[in-house]
Amino acid sequence: MGECLRRETEVEIRLLNCHDRPGLADLQRELFAEVDSREALERLRSYVAYKDLEQELSGQLDAVFFSLLAGSDHAWALVAERDGRLLGYVLTFIKTDARRVWSRLGAVEQWYVRREERGNGIGRALLQATVEHCRHLRCDAVESSALSRDHRSQSLHHALGFIDVEVRLCQPL
Repeated sequence: MGECLRRETEVEIRLLNCHDRPGLADLQRELFAEVDSREALERLRSYVAYKDLEQELSGQLDAVFFSLLAGSDHAWALVAERDGRLLGYVLTFIKTDARRVWSRLGAVEQWYVRREERGNGIGRALLQATVEHCRHLRCDAVESSALSRDHRSQSLHHALGFIDVEVRLCQPL
């Protein structure tokens, strides 16, 4: 499970292994701290925030690591690593619905690259490797999302062949 899927400018893109849990937890905290601190997201804060972030992150990590230990492909993560330091990750779950034409979807739940590493192709490499891994797992498609104001993420998704499918709207009450 820990084989190297892709190497970009001395950055290794690989499947998560059991030794990565502390580093992945740190990256998740960075992601949510960044989302929580963006002024532009002030109106969205309640929509994207969790009441108990640590419990939510722990539950997500438990699902991924349980799947890893069980040899299942239900939940998995790819990490970008350089010199033993995790630089970014993609957390993906497999969604199945036999009623649908595309009955097996790779669903990207989280995608993050450390701020100081952005612009170096790491996010692109992670997302490309995710698509390749979903293809290997016989998924019919890969779905992902980006916040409405995250035009950089949307542009990268489009450059990699993702298409806009829906816009999710929210009205706080």
